Amino acid sequence: MLIAYSIRAFEVLERPLTPAECTEITEVFCRVGQRMGIVDLPASYPAWQADRQRHLTADLAPSRFTTDLYQQYRRHLGGPRYALLRAVQGLVVPAPVREQLHLGRSAWLRPALAFYRSTRHLTLSKYLKNSMLPREYRARIKALDEVPTANPHL
Repeated sequence: MLIAYSIRAFEVLERPLTPAECTEITEVFCRVGQRMGIVDLPASYPAWQADRQRHLTADLAPSRFTTDLYQQYRRHLGGPRYALLRAVQGLVVPAPVREQLHLGRSAWLRPALAFYRSTRHLTLSKYLKNSMLPREYRARIKALDEVPTANPHL
């Protein structure tokens, strides 16, 4: 799932990835998975694609946990952010998932994404992006963008 979302999110926001870039993403996540002790991971991007398709065909099913997860999203995000989450998910999930979760194709979001791509380097864009974040998480999320400084005492 992380491989698929990483690839698709980048492609929605930036541009299509090259086959070499998809291979690199797959290799990185495979190394992470191996270090976590996960066995039988696909060894290549084509092998991952086949495995992903097999999982989508055989293992995809909504459950009470899916319902609960979306109820929690709505509760914690509020109506507008929840609608935005579902719209973005509609752009990044595979078609069978989109259909099962009734996400739609999010056509209304595409002009906003085009606007984002053309203005993301502007200070105003950063302000607008940060204004969408829940207040209690803004500082922590902003800290993710900061480059840590080296500690000279280590």
